Amino acid sequence: MSLFGRWADLNTFQVIADLRGHFNVTDAHWTAFAATVGDFRNDVRLLSAFPRTGLLAGCAQAQFPDGTGFTPVQATQIGLVCAQQNVWWLSAVAC
Repeated sequence: MSLFGRWADLNTFQVIADLRGHFNVTDAHWTAFAATVGDFRNDVRLLSAFPRTGLLAGCAQAQFPDGTGFTPVQATQIGLVCAQQNVWWLSAVAC
């Protein structure tokens, strides 16, 4: 099993919520990230166009309502959603 899961599972991720569920990204985490970088409206195509520098800045600047930021593990989970989505999008475009 790889870090991203099985290649065959890529076709099951049709929306961002599917990716979030796969990597256990809670609503609170995604809301904090989206409040910082913008709302992707559950659209994987919008997320695929999001630059890596925006991902890094968004994870660094995201805050929960209590003012705390992401832990390294939480930031990694957000990063995995974005990375897995890009793998999915590339496989969908290539077919």
